[in-house]
Amino acid sequence: VERVRCILFLQYVTLFAFSFSCLQLVERFWSPVLEPLKTCLNLHQVTFPICIPLHHSIIGLLLINREQNKNLFTLQPHGVESSQQPGTVLSPERRRSVLRQFYTLAVSAYFPAEASEDKPAVLHEEFHTGFTHSPTECYVAAADHKSYGIQTRQHQLLLTFTPETPTFSLRNIATKTLNLLTKEVPF
Repeated sequence: VERVRCILFLQYVTLFAFSFSCLQLVERFWSPVLEPLKTCLNLHQVTFPICIPLHHSIIGLLLINREQNKNLFTLQPHGVESSQQPGTVLSPERRRSVLRQFYTLAVSAYFPAEASEDKPAVLHEEFHTGFTHSPTECYVAAADHKSYGIQTRQHQLLLTFTPETPTFSLRNIATKTLNLLTKEVPF
């Protein structure tokens, strides 16, 4: 038993020494490019130009161009540093989950795919029956966020907001954001 313990201890020490020497080699050869790699990681997280002035309460955005099958997506519309400050409402992982769930709800229940003359759009809400029009806007208000979706013929815009954003202002902010993103930025 003592011999087995001694062998295991030697293997552990050897492994530790090997990993320590590898760590020293990695630090030695990679330290000059470590900061640029960190910068690249931060830039990779931003898929949205931060020079576009968005409302300060927007914490997630998904813009879909339905005609060109393109999308513009960000969970950090105000830059990486502002979304990682202490006191931020939702973590990036939670923002992604909220935006994904809201997209699923909006597309499946409120913004169905275009209906052809042969096949009408299947709507999942009871209040749709009997109406000749489809909804173009929807929202969800939760304890930790608010979400708002707006659909035009060419675009769908889904936004996630901080919970402090007044519900009555969601439509105004979403409309201005959609105009800003589609008029000033060709998308």
